[in-house]
Amino acid sequence: VSDSAFFVGARVSDVREALQRIRPVGGNSHRKYSLFVGQHLLQDSELLPECSPEGISALVVETASTSVMVRSIPFDWTPNQVCRWVDAAGLQNTYDLVFVPIDLAKMDGLYKSNLGYFFINFVTEKHAKRSFRVLDQPVAGGRANYTEVSHASWQGRAAYEERCRQKIDSGEAHQLLSLRLGACPFSSDGTRLPLEVWLWG
Repeated sequence: VSDSAFFVGARVSDVREALQRIRPVGGNSHRKYSLFVGQHLLQDSELLPECSPEGISALVVETASTSVMVRSIPFDWTPNQVCRWVDAAGLQNTYDLVFVPIDLAKMDGLYKSNLGYFFINFVTEKHAKRSFRVLDQPVAGGRANYTEVSHASWQGRAAYEERCRQKIDSGEAHQLLSLRLGACPFSSDGTRLPLEVWLWG
């Protein structure tokens, strides 16, 4: 089912059973669900009724997967080193964000310790698919002999923009510092951008 509404029954159990049967086509796409009671679209704050005589249906929307997670990188790689490694794999100018979570408890002025993984958002799904092939390679100093590439839970630039804004709005010092140290946003031509410019233009 893609980009279409389908009837799933009158009870919550019917909804859960139907949604559990749905899997992304080919394992390389994501789906978002919107639930309806009759013609009413349920908002996030609304509870799904246990039973409805109007019927409960769901709209399933296929979305492009442009964001990947790369595990088992060396812990001492900085975000700049990660970007150089990605570029050396032939992916330069194909992404608009690299985010490397930093372990603030293990870093000092000269040594930045990452958590052994990073996220990267590509401009197109085609480039994201290619990254599975070219970024899955041996790396000395990582937790494993090879890196491991997978689809990220957060998908698309908008999702990462929202996540960055949440960290900024929190006002928490460690959130702001980890964001400043780990986020590398880029323009469409591969130019490194200040975080504020990338977020708000």
